[in-house]
Amino acid sequence: MQQLRLLIDKRVTGQKNPLQEYQEDSQRLYKIFRNSVDKAILKNFMLSRLEIKNNLKVTFP
Repeated sequence: MQQLRLLIDKRVTGQKNPLQEYQEDSQRLYKIFRNSVDKAILKNFMLSRLEIKNNLKVTFP
C-alpha cells in the first residue's frame, strides 16, 4: 500500500484526483490478491486427501 501511495503521489501532476486514484487502484489490487488466495485455497483443497473412518481426517500435500 505504501508503494501504491507513492505511485499515486506521482499522478497528482497529471491533474487527477489522488484519493479517487488510490481507491480505484487499491480495490483493483485487492481483487487480484483475493483471486490468488482463492486459487491457492482451491488448489490445496483439490490436492487434499479425506479419510473417513471413525472420524474425519484431512491431509494436505
